[in-house]
Amino acid sequence: MGEKGFKYIKGNTDLLSENISDKKVLVLGSGPSAREIDWKSEDWDVLITTSFFYLNDNILEQKPIHVTLTDLVDLEDPKLVEYLDSNPKCTIAFEPKDHPFYNSLKFNNFIEKYKNRLIYYVIYGGKEGVAARLCWLALACEPEKLLICGIDGISKDWQNDPKNYFRGHKGTGDTDKKGYNYKIYWDDFQDFGNSLYTTGKKMKIPIINLGKGKKYNMITNISKKYEKKLYND
Repeated sequence: MGEKGFKYIKGNTDLLSENISDKKVLVLGSGPSAREIDWKSEDWDVLITTSFFYLNDNILEQKPIHVTLTDLVDLEDPKLVEYLDSNPKCTIAFEPKDHPFYNSLKFNNFIEKYKNRLIYYVIYGGKEGVAARLCWLALACEPEKLLICGIDGISKDWQNDPKNYFRGHKGTGDTDKKGYNYKIYWDDFQDFGNSLYTTGKKMKIPIINLGKGKKYNMITNISKKYEKKLYND
């Protein structure tokens, strides 16, 4: 399993690779394009997603094969526990950092219960978000094809963007905080998009951004350039 973009990765990467390698993979984030696009009808084999996926029944019905959770998640939420217990091949990842969450009793109980399915990783990046970083985990497993949806960012008029697909808020969660302005997000998403498509091209893995064309989709320009060449070659 490759490690492009990683600071480190450890855990049951064999099971992750088994679930993803040579398959058409959809990485689903919580951005508004996941709400506005019929991603379920697209051509993919396995779904991987993040954090609050368990709050959305449409996602649960598609049985994600991998989830990356954050320190915002209630690890004892009944819907989360029920899903993980009912789908024993689903791998579970965390991006550890210096935060009380990772020293809590809840976390320690959780990782003990699911220890055979856990992955820990840290990926270099900025404000592009958890689902965007999850793309690197998918590429490391060498899928046949990578589709992304809900990895959007914000528009300049973010308060009028459609709602977050998982939790129903507007924007990214940081957009109303001092210091997190449009340019910061734009620059980080541009860096992410260019790196992702360049890596996909080198690995000969097609990447399709289902959200391209939406005003809030911050890598549309990059997706159109690379995907146009992909289909014209």
